[in-house]
Amino acid sequence: MQREMPKKIIELVIADLGDATRYLPYGAVAALLITGIVWIVLFLWKENKPEIRLLAVFFLSVFFSEVLFLTFLNREPGSRTQMELRLFGTFHSDACSISYVVENFLFFMPAGILFPLAFPKRFKSAGHIFLIFLISVMIEVLQHLTGRGYAQLDDVILNTLGAAVSFWFFCLVREKEELKGEERLGLIGKETGKTREKLL
Repeated sequence: MQREMPKKIIELVIADLGDATRYLPYGAVAALLITGIVWIVLFLWKENKPEIRLLAVFFLSVFFSEVLFLTFLNREPGSRTQMELRLFGTFHSDACSISYVVENFLFFMPAGILFPLAFPKRFKSAGHIFLIFLISVMIEVLQHLTGRGYAQLDDVILNTLGAAVSFWFFCLVREKEELKGEERLGLIGKETGKTREKLL
């Protein structure tokens, strides 16, 4: 039974992720509208090379559309009214509970990468993670007020932790790319210096 547990968890996570994809067409339509508005704003601001930002805004809009559908719109009002404010109160040893833990950790990981790409000058380190924390808290509060979801402290912690991990990975990759860029500039500078010495 214990040997089958990891397989069962993976199957449950994949099934839930597959179920979430049915909302993607609606998210894509909403994302196109939002991206169009952002493109107009960037055009008016005359921002150089806005392609990466627009792509990030598109996928961020798809992401939040999915969040909206999964946490509110696919549930009946008043169908879920319980609260669990104990730390690790939702952690149990069965496959279903573990799959929920994994899914809540993965849930906000895209935001950890997409936010700094979409808004590079406004979201940095602790401020970015705190924003994700606030969004997760707001979702839990609204779910409880509307009865569309269980208000759980573990969800907030796992959402925030997942976003923090992906944001850390993003910063690590960006730092390596910046170092490579500096090394290239250094090599170009050395070659230029050697060329000048030969000419003199």
